[in-house]
Amino acid sequence: MQKSAKTTSLIIALLWVSGLKAQSTGDALLGTWELEDGSVRIQVYNEAPYYTGKIVVQKGSTTAIGNKVLWNMRFDPKENEWNNGKIQMPDMGHPAHCSIRLKDVNTAIVTGYHGFRFLGKSRGLHRLR
Repeated sequence: MQKSAKTTSLIIALLWVSGLKAQSTGDALLGTWELEDGSVRIQVYNEAPYYTGKIVVQKGSTTAIGNKVLWNMRFDPKENEWNNGKIQMPDMGHPAHCSIRLKDVNTAIVTGYHGFRFLGKSRGLHRLR
């Protein structure tokens, strides 16, 4: 009985540690995301060493599908965010610096800014798959 309890504790500890490792890697951003208003869906993929996003659905338009809207994003494990990249959303006239943080596994906060991040504009994304 005591051996079984130790084995169970070890398995739980290993699962917990592996879960922490999975959450702290850049690949946590991979997948399909949708803007809060549902107007755009973005597929985020890895182009080592960067993370890139392209439009896969834009309501009311097919011309933007396939366009890159995020590029040169790198995961910073110390800050637990993707940063030093660029963003170009359809309603923006020019690219901006970008950072992305996960609020939880299905919610990301994207901030586009020029110069100072605290003056930037943030938008929420929800994970679809």
